[in-house]
Amino acid sequence: MRNIVNGLGFYIVLALLIGLCSPTVIALTVLTHVREKQISIEIQDLVDSKVQTLQRNLMLPLWNMDKAGMQAIVQSAMLDEQVVAVEIRRPDGKVLVTSDEASRH
Repeated sequence: MRNIVNGLGFYIVLALLIGLCSPTVIALTVLTHVREKQISIEIQDLVDSKVQTLQRNLMLPLWNMDKAGMQAIVQSAMLDEQVVAVEIRRPDGKVLVTSDEASRH
């Protein structure tokens, strides 16, 4: 009789643990996924903002094909530690100006 009670008690405790822990695990998984998506969107917005600023600043040097002006703007963009690399290409794919900070990768 004692073995039946101990066995039954074990299964009851196990069922309670699973029943109490499952919602917590599921909630943490969902929250982690939601936060990951939110961070991804925030990073994309930050990148888009930096690209738009760089585009506005590069309009005149690009129009005049002023490589020194382009290089100066790219170097100023590289002062931001969040910027890893900047590359300006012509429509045919030829690189006009490039800058890469390998230590930030």
